[in-house]
Amino acid sequence: MSLEPIGLAVLLAGFVCLLAGPAFSVYALLVAALLQSAAAIVLTSLGGASIQPAHLLLLFFLVGMLRYATTFRGMIEAARPPNPGFWLVVLLIYALISAAFLPRLFEGMTYAFGNSREGGGTDTPLLPLAPNSGNITQPVYFAGNVVCFLVVAAYARGARRANAVANAVLFCCGANLIFAALDQLTALTNTTELMQPLRNASYRMLDEGQVMGLKRLVGSFPEASAYASTTLGLFGFSFSLWLRHHRSRLSGLLATSLLVSLMLSTSSTAYAGTIIYLTLVYVGCLLRMGQGSATLNMSRFVFVAPLAAVFLFILLQFSDAAWRTVSEVLDSFLFNKLASASGVERARWNQQAIVNFIDTYGLGTGLGSVKSSSFLTSALGNVGLVGLIAFTAFFAAMLRRAGSGQIDPRIAPLREAAASGCIALLVAAALSGGSIDLGLQFCALGGLACADPGTQALTLVPNRARMESLGIIDSRGRAPTGGTSCA
Repeated sequence: MSLEPIGLAVLLAGFVCLLAGPAFSVYALLVAALLQSAAAIVLTSLGGASIQPAHLLLLFFLVGMLRYATTFRGMIEAARPPNPGFWLVVLLIYALISAAFLPRLFEGMTYAFGNSREGGGTDTPLLPLAPNSGNITQPVYFAGNVVCFLVVAAYARGARRANAVANAVLFCCGANLIFAALDQLTALTNTTELMQPLRNASYRMLDEGQVMGLKRLVGSFPEASAYASTTLGLFGFSFSLWLRHHRSRLSGLLATSLLVSLMLSTSSTAYAGTIIYLTLVYVGCLLRMGQGSATLNMSRFVFVAPLAAVFLFILLQFSDAAWRTVSEVLDSFLFNKLASASGVERARWNQQAIVNFIDTYGLGTGLGSVKSSSFLTSALGNVGLVGLIAFTAFFAAMLRRAGSGQIDPRIAPLREAAASGCIALLVAAALSGGSIDLGLQFCALGGLACADPGTQALTLVPNRARMESLGIIDSRGRAPTGGTSCA
């Protein structure tokens, strides 16, 4: 095990989180979740597997939150049926069982493109199914993300704390744009070594790709598609807030900036995902208008979006160079993507994941056994039909919970925006996700979307000896019957 320099910085940030409290911890955790090309700790005994900064900081976040008496009760409540967290916990339990037993049960019975980093090559070999390091690391990451969901759901109760989480997500949007700007700036000035402390993870980095002379935008991520996936989720959250008139100037500015960065990323995930997500939002706004519950910004989006698309199309007709550039980009990264070498490779992964699903009689090969390029095929190949059903039940329950009408109107737009961000992240994962783990951002947004609207205050777990000395309780932990004492 090797502790990296950025790992030391994360440890210091963790101790600061313990002192500063929950609100600061949420900010720190969400920003750390952006550092997906960084490794805080490298596990040399597991083929060089990396522990990312966010998952190391998650330990401090959990310890700090469990100091409050309401946190554990809130986590239990979030995981109680029929709440959305119950289905997520069911998925976690099956994922852990599958990772431990299914690779051994079906060993050698099917071939898989594995997730293991052992071997050191850049190409993914098709090998007989066998236990690998991915069966350890991916379940641990997924368990951490489920814990993140439960803790955020327990914390974000009431308007004040729900706003604190929402503000942390907006801050994360700004931080993501700053990392993207640094990525481009260091490339233009030939100072990319300045970004190396954030790109020290052991997995393959695709941060130097260029398209038509422009560097592909990766920010603090290992590749453009990973940047596009997270950015699409953040765009979905901020754009949804703008539609609902929550901090319209800030959320509108962030949404516009994130949309521009998605276009500059030259990622097929960004282009296809943005089109699909905006189409879903457009249909949703039309339905809200039909019900008479649309906001002014929703009505503006419904009427202005088609006009803007037509105007842009006409404008491009007057410039042959611009039209050729846009056509080449769309052909390369959208329409002809499947014919490219990368598209063919990813199609093979997805096809083999379906074969693994069939060969294992629908049970899956175990979380971490199969490499894929779509959330759907990854779920089928890794955790089978049981896992896919559990996730579908969780997602449906989360959307139903977020859209519940009987909640505090001050947090209703926050919950709906969080659910919208989760939809955007799922769209991106369906296009290019390599695992059922949708990341800490997804779980934090999901926790906000499912948060109970109650206003129960955070209270520190009391010290029993201190309470006995003050006469608040007796030696058996009960309140005294002869009155109260004070100090």
